[in-house]
Amino acid sequence: MKWLSRFFIWGLIGVMLAGITAVANPRGGVDPAAIDPLQADAGDFLDVDPGEYERLANQAYQQQAYRKAAQYYLAYLHYNSQDFTAIYNLACCYGLMGEAYHAAKYLERAVRAGFDDIAWAAQDPDFNAVRQDVRFAATLDSLTVWLKKAEDPHLTAIYLRADTFLKCVIHLPVDYDSSQTYTLVLGLHGYGGSAEQFINLWDQFEQPDFIYAALQAPYAFPLDEKLGHSWHLDFTPELRKVTAQTTGDYVARAVTELKRLYPVGEVYLMGFSQGAAYTLISGIRHPDLFAGLIPFGGWLDQETLDEEEITAANQVRIFIAHGKQDQRVKYAAGTTARDVLKTAGYDVTFYAFDGGHSVPAEGLRAVQQWIKQKE
Repeated sequence: MKWLSRFFIWGLIGVMLAGITAVANPRGGVDPAAIDPLQADAGDFLDVDPGEYERLANQAYQQQAYRKAAQYYLAYLHYNSQDFTAIYNLACCYGLMGEAYHAAKYLERAVRAGFDDIAWAAQDPDFNAVRQDVRFAATLDSLTVWLKKAEDPHLTAIYLRADTFLKCVIHLPVDYDSSQTYTLVLGLHGYGGSAEQFINLWDQFEQPDFIYAALQAPYAFPLDEKLGHSWHLDFTPELRKVTAQTTGDYVARAVTELKRLYPVGEVYLMGFSQGAAYTLISGIRHPDLFAGLIPFGGWLDQETLDEEEITAANQVRIFIAHGKQDQRVKYAAGTTARDVLKTAGYDVTFYAFDGGHSVPAEGLRAVQQWIKQKE
């Protein structure tokens, strides 16, 4: 936790700047079209003292009421979105709650806003509960490298687009006959996983009569004594955006190649965790390739997909599965994806199961029944 005193005038400047930012960039903020500038109370938000939110946030932190502290920090940051100390403190609250995804997300945002004491973050006890999480550890490592480059004007790195070959592991059904047409289920593993790991789901299907293929994510990183793989790079927001697009294109090319090699009819894209998020990203951006999308334990990334993209692909069926006790990707992420997609006009089946962050056998059997309903 870090503290920084502020004068009230800086709070007022933050209010004005935040208001300007919200109007200029409506995504995720205020919709200018919804504001009546002649309404008597249109400017009443200027009467709010954001410093009071910050004081209550700090107080709640000291009382170890971390969820309440996070609520007050978020309220404060609504008025002063570039206060990197408050963003860092918010990340600390998530760390103390054991919320690795949010801790990593807001630590990254703090650095983007100007926080540069990454050495302190690396040892801050507020992050002890999430330090071993692969996503948090990868974020901390990438931020450390990024800040080192920023400190040395003679050191830089760029990322170049390059052709490469990635593994795809394929399991054919028993009594496979190349003269017959088969449904293809294409799998995207979770963050840190691999194609070899995800192909093992084959054993949990019930007498599968389809082709199952598992793709390898393109970006490898050290994970304990082996390599893990990610579907994007997130050293900078721009790089994450570009790699999200290239990953979607890679998935689309994989479908085309598998159709060339095997007698494939309908194609279903199925992913877990980060792979579930990319199931939705890739499927929504290439809706003509897929009869259905099947995310397990994932989320709808509305920072990557905009509303127009989501609505345009609503002819694709979607089966969302999520564990009620999922502590890695909260159950609410699944229900939120369901609600947003239904509102956008999708045919969504939602499968809730008792369990955590996993792909249970009963969920896979439910997927098989769902696929057969279309057939």
